[in-house]
Formats: sequence, C-alpha cells, structure tokens
Amino acid sequence: MPLSRSITFSLDLDGYPAPCGVGNNRVGPGGLLDLLEEQLGLTSSDSSSLNRVLAMEVVLKTFSDRFFSETFETDPLATARLLLRLRDELVMGGWSATGQVNGHPRLATMAEVERIFLDKQGRTLGIADRIRRLIGTLNDVQPDLAVDCLESRDDLPLLWVKLMDSLKARFIDGSGEEP
Repeated sequence: MPLSRSITFSLDLDGYPAPCGVGNNRVGPGGLLDLLEEQLGLTSSDSSSLNRVLAMEVVLKTFSDRFFSETFETDPLATARLLLRLRDELVMGGWSATGQVNGHPRLATMAEVERIFLDKQGRTLGIADRIRRLIGTLNDVQPDLAVDCLESRDDLPLLWVKLMDSLKARFIDGSGEEP
C-alpha cells in the first residue's frame, strides 16, 4: 500500500503533540523512523540501548591490546557504551567499516569491531542502523509521500540528509520558506 501522507520533520519534534489532521504528521527522528518502518512493512526492532551495549561488550571481549583494552578491563560496560556511541556517531556521519582507514589505527580497530558487531547485535538496531535500512529500502520503493524538513541540510548528520534525499524531502528554513 503506497504512502499518501504529508510529513513535517524536525530533529526537535519527538514528544510534542501533533496538530489534528488526517494524513498530516509532525514528527521527530523516532516518529519518522517508526512511521516509515510501519508503512514500508519493516519490522521495528526494540532499540534497547542496554541490549546494544551488552552486544558491544561481547564484541570488545574478543579484542586484546587495543586502544580501549585498559579501560575495558576496568569498566567493561562504560567502555562498551562509549565505543557504541562513537560507532553510532561515525555511522551517522557516513562512515562504514568497508571504507579506507589510511593509517588510522583506531579507525582500523573500529572497522574490525563494526564487522563483528553487525553480526552480534541481531535485531536490536540503533537509529543509524534503522536509517541505513530505510535508505536501502527506499532505493527500491518510492512512496507517495510529501516530506518537509524544517532543518537545514548543513545542520543534519549525513545519514539524515541521505534519508531526506531518498524521500525527496523539501528543506524549509525556520520562516517556512524554501531556502
């Protein structure tokens, strides 16, 4: 079933009540991802951060003598949480484990961690993983959907820009006018 909705998106809209109107949605990041996954028939995973941190901890246990090893020995959960946050920020910025690391040993280590983590995290996806999955799906399915993005392209992380481009979103500045 094709999408036939008008969506207004902003990074700040999650948690705010939407105005009344059938087919008109005002959503933030979580709302947009949930709406798209539902409409495209993608299972929405329980993005439990604890499950993701525990999956990262299991992965980090397989490494020794790396930049995080000493800290991991002292506090495995805090180290897993920190590296998971770093990993998610890298992915949101467009990084992938298959890219070149060109002499950056920490990025090379993160690429190794990422390859194992993708297998271990299972169905518990973070926001960056959900966006990547949606972008891949939107390459095959073009929904009938009008998206207005209230953020500047320059203010969005690269992965959000790619999702907005996949949705053919209009970027509108704070005054309601297209830049």
